[in-house]
Amino acid sequence: WLTGKDKKMNWEKEWVWVKGPESPRNFYVYFRGWFESGEGVKKVLVHLTADSRYLLYLNGEFQGRGPAKCDPKYQYYDTYNVTKKVTAGRNLIAVLVHHYGEETFSYLLGRGGFLCQSEVIYNDGHKKVYGTDSSWRTKSAEAWDQNASRTTVQLGFQEIYDAKKEPVGWQKPDFDDTSWDTPVLLGKPLKKTVGVGFIRPETGSINRTPTIPWENLIPRDIPFLKESALLPQRVVEIGEIAGSNVGQGFSLALDNLNLAGLLENELHLPWNKEGIKGLKNLLRQNDRYLEISVPENGLYLILDFGKEVTGFPNFTLETEEDGGMVDLAYDE
Repeated sequence: WLTGKDKKMNWEKEWVWVKGPESPRNFYVYFRGWFESGEGVKKVLVHLTADSRYLLYLNGEFQGRGPAKCDPKYQYYDTYNVTKKVTAGRNLIAVLVHHYGEETFSYLLGRGGFLCQSEVIYNDGHKKVYGTDSSWRTKSAEAWDQNASRTTVQLGFQEIYDAKKEPVGWQKPDFDDTSWDTPVLLGKPLKKTVGVGFIRPETGSINRTPTIPWENLIPRDIPFLKESALLPQRVVEIGEIAGSNVGQGFSLALDNLNLAGLLENELHLPWNKEGIKGLKNLLRQNDRYLEISVPENGLYLILDFGKEVTGFPNFTLETEEDGGMVDLAYDE
């Protein structure tokens, strides 16, 4: 991880986006691009940013998320040193971008955009630059429901995700993206960003206008959050869903559907835990495999993590049925 005090950045690649509206609501999009690494490589750096957020994968392996919260006029970008993670030959960068399309209490509305530049630096001092241009491929992500409600007026969107609609293995090098689109080129940023909050405009024959709204690109000035697995401490309750006590006047229209409210109003019945194998595995570091025969109306679990945590739920679901559904909510 590099700060603004560590390096000066020359941007040669372009901001890109997908065909369509420039600021769609609650919109996800995939991007894929390649760079080459040969013999005598000293260092490989990946610089990137997005409006609004990104997940970065290198050759199918998750690397990180960002950018840090910022004003789009002073857009943060991140730098990853992936020298020890690249392979000889072609390397794939795959990125999932989420554009909010609406302001929250921690996000100022810009427009949809993604920028990535990879630098392969060799021992003899020469450098090759790769990044977002017309060679990349992109596809709108259909797995997320754009009409999902906001969690609250302060926060972002509830996440309604259909795994059947995700292109399997899109993060991996052997995935076939020939049917994907070429991204829309939005323009290059200022050639140089210096320090934190200071911009050195280009000089010479080219008089380039900064890409709006990202007038200034600023290196991340705080470290990445450390991510580690955290297991629940105990299973508080388990039971069967018997229905809902939501009144007849309650609307299920997506523009006002509150999933947490629906979960809160479910009717629960005790269950004798028949049909569950490996319940305690949820609390163990290894063999975290739980097998459940779900009753007709559904099953619920309440897990206690022992303390308030900041993080993302992470689980794998395997089912023999088509259309299995998991609702996930949290409280404090």
